[in-house]
Amino acid sequence: MKDIPNDNNGSLESGSDFAVLAEKHIAGDLSGEDLVAFEALLDADSGLFDELAYRTLLHAHLTRSADADSAAHSRPQPVSSPIAHKHHLLWLAAGLCLVTFLAAVSLIWRQAGSRQAQHIATLVDTQNAHWGACDQPTREGSLLQPGVLDLKQGLCSIRFRSGAEIKLEAPAKLDLHDEMNVQLLAGTAVTHVPPAAIGFTIETPQGKIIDKGTEFLTSVDAEQGTTLTAVIDGEVQVTAKGASDPQPQSIYTGQQIVMDDTSDNQSLSPTSWSEFSLLPNREISQGDADDWIIFRTSDQGGRDGTAFQLNKDHHYRKELIMVKHTTGDAYSRIGYLGFDLRGVDMTRATKIELQLNAVPSGFGSAALSGDAAFTLWGVTSDHDDEWVEGLIPWEEAPGTIISPSQLTAGQARRLGSFSLKAGQSHARVVVSTDSLLDHCRKDGNRYITLAISCDSASQNPAGKVYAFEGALSPGGAEPELRVRF
Repeated sequence: MKDIPNDNNGSLESGSDFAVLAEKHIAGDLSGEDLVAFEALLDADSGLFDELAYRTLLHAHLTRSADADSAAHSRPQPVSSPIAHKHHLLWLAAGLCLVTFLAAVSLIWRQAGSRQAQHIATLVDTQNAHWGACDQPTREGSLLQPGVLDLKQGLCSIRFRSGAEIKLEAPAKLDLHDEMNVQLLAGTAVTHVPPAAIGFTIETPQGKIIDKGTEFLTSVDAEQGTTLTAVIDGEVQVTAKGASDPQPQSIYTGQQIVMDDTSDNQSLSPTSWSEFSLLPNREISQGDADDWIIFRTSDQGGRDGTAFQLNKDHHYRKELIMVKHTTGDAYSRIGYLGFDLRGVDMTRATKIELQLNAVPSGFGSAALSGDAAFTLWGVTSDHDDEWVEGLIPWEEAPGTIISPSQLTAGQARRLGSFSLKAGQSHARVVVSTDSLLDHCRKDGNRYITLAISCDSASQNPAGKVYAFEGALSPGGAEPELRVRF
């Protein structure tokens, strides 16, 4: 037991400090510093409550006895009577009540201390958090016991008693086991582990990640059945769940590993990363020639929109990508698509496809239009990748529009073409060309902006407005850029 400072002698021996402080407490002479020390002793050893109860009862009995002796010497002794005997019994009953009360306080204190000791972490911070069904408290500052946190939206930070910290990104589900072990069932967690918590372990449905003093990211895609582990700084050891070889795979700063339900330790091969790819269908191995990675405009970082020459919400629907070419130009439109390919090694890509779902726009008359031909453009200027989704001002559109069928050379290049028959209201369009693959391989910042223009000019301004489902379409068939390795 540590020495407790005292006003009289600087420090008290551990065997006598409680006795001294208890006497001061009973006498009502406990000072501020002594009170802090006294509470610290009680907190450290709950058994002292019983001793305090005994000392309090003893003090009360001795005080009563001393008062009785003093009274006996100052006046003649009265003859014993039933009333005096009754008073003695009342004193004894009061003392027993006091002992019972203090014992109850001691028990409650010990039980509270026991519950306090069971907490393994603290929910230190939340940002725009919305929770699902949790068997844990979810207010900032809450003490967390073993159990599940289900974060539906936002972010939260958890600090474990071991010193490890996890930042959880929704949607995510985390099962807290103890101060050194958790299970990430779904979602993304960034974990920082100080030296004191080396060995902190995250288990996932596909494997186990053991920290060696580092900061690392873990992302579980429950639908795809994959776990991505990427080391931001330091080292972790990864073991696949179905591994026949017990020897874990070590990965270091700048490396990542993807595990699925069939992974074995011997098949785990670290790859480098430049920026994490955590979007649906991206957390797959690129080692299999039949693997595809699918990018959608509805993904984080993806977008779509329409450049409309009128520059206002006139015959415009935000859930559609709209295209039209009229000779009068006033109602002309060009569609734009954005795909974030960062974090994927495009030099290994062998094939690429753009898939579009053509649907009725509800504007213009197909009877006034014939067959229509379209051109797919690739915007070459990285500066033009900063466009905003939705309705795009004609003068600010990527690639600098020259006409409804032409972008500026040097700022955009032709990548392919397709056509739609007159009266064809629904169609699945696929564009796959070597030019599209080459463009995506060589794009400087790996953010791909594509444009769709119509080559077939309508002589009648009331001609058909062509449309493709966008990211906000309820049909769920938004544009996809599919890459095969």
